[in-house]
Amino acid sequence: MKNESKEENLKERSKKVLVSLTHLSIAGLPKGYTQFFDRGEGCYIYDVDGKRYIDFMASFGPILLGHQHEGVDSQVRKQMLKGNCLAGPSEKMVELAELLSRVIPYAEWAYFAKNGTDSTTIAVRMARAHTGKRVILRAPSSYHGSAEIWKEGSNRRLLREGVLPEQRAYLSPYVFNDVKSVSDAVEAAGDDFAGIICPSFKWDYGFDQELPTIEFLTYLRRVCDENNAVLICDDVRSSMRLSLAGSWAYLEGCNVEPDLSCLCKGIANGYEMSAVVGNNRLRKAAGTINATGSFWCNAIPFTAAIHTIETLAQNPSIHENMKLLGEKLRSGLNKVAKGCGVEGFRQSGPVQMPYFSFDQERTKPISDRVLIQTFCSYCARLGVWFHPYHTMFLTAAHTDADIESTLSVAEVAFRAVKSLQRDHIASL
Repeated sequence: MKNESKEENLKERSKKVLVSLTHLSIAGLPKGYTQFFDRGEGCYIYDVDGKRYIDFMASFGPILLGHQHEGVDSQVRKQMLKGNCLAGPSEKMVELAELLSRVIPYAEWAYFAKNGTDSTTIAVRMARAHTGKRVILRAPSSYHGSAEIWKEGSNRRLLREGVLPEQRAYLSPYVFNDVKSVSDAVEAAGDDFAGIICPSFKWDYGFDQELPTIEFLTYLRRVCDENNAVLICDDVRSSMRLSLAGSWAYLEGCNVEPDLSCLCKGIANGYEMSAVVGNNRLRKAAGTINATGSFWCNAIPFTAAIHTIETLAQNPSIHENMKLLGEKLRSGLNKVAKGCGVEGFRQSGPVQMPYFSFDQERTKPISDRVLIQTFCSYCARLGVWFHPYHTMFLTAAHTDADIESTLSVAEVAFRAVKSLQRDHIASL
């Protein structure tokens, strides 16, 4: 009789005592994915049964320098010896706020929290407190967190989650990169227009990614200025991965600055830290916001964030190398796909944060996207951790050798995809 794997044992045990495995659940993913992990090192993750994967999910974004980065973790160990949860903030809170104000041109103050959802909802409160108005423009399907305000769907569906329709009141939709849709939404809001929240780029789950045009961002800035409204950049997913100065600064020729920016994910290399940073126009309103928690002042996450950001600031080659490796992965996958005769393979978004899809299934329900499921399933079985529907992430720990190994695995996966495409044609 075959011995039960640790993975299967944990799955059975979890069913009895856990009602959710959070956003890290593999429910809905194809075969080949494992649920429980033992450790991470550099750009590798190891499941509870010892299998190693090249990690292109970075724990859904928080890992930027690599798992167990010694420079960061050594400072964390030093702080642990001094204390973590103290009677008040440590000096690290002040130091991190000062550091953010140095590296982000428009950041004149910081408000710290724990998760991306904290920062986006706090930013909305700041915008409403500053303007005394209620309507916030947001692009539907653009993920800004798990709070009730951001939930989408019919009222009946939301009630099943315990979300009341009125909790989403005063949100008005616009279409990303569509100036007219914003203009229409601003006009509809009238004298109750408080602000716009815009992601650093379009990252809707299950859809191709899209960078903002400079014309679009320029219009958002202008319409907010003309109406004394607040422009919020949701930079949670891409924080520090594209640019220290904010992800819109990554766009060539872009000088648009938001009033508020929401940070999280990579700013502390896996430690629990988020922030809202803003300009002095919002300082007074920001100071009226009371949002906190038992662990929001803990010293260790601040320590980790300081040393993550300092590492990036002192080593500009890290950003350059992530971009080069992203370009190598993108061009390499395109070449391998073409060599295997695969049709319609697509890549979108910044090269450091790729998303994969196939032309033939872009409009299909996620459950019916057999080609991308097959590709990612084969890669996972062979030790490369991609995601079929979500943004992926390169880290500072990836190397040329990791990209080469990934391309070798991708060739096997593309051949499986080509077989499906050939069978489909034969069935017509």
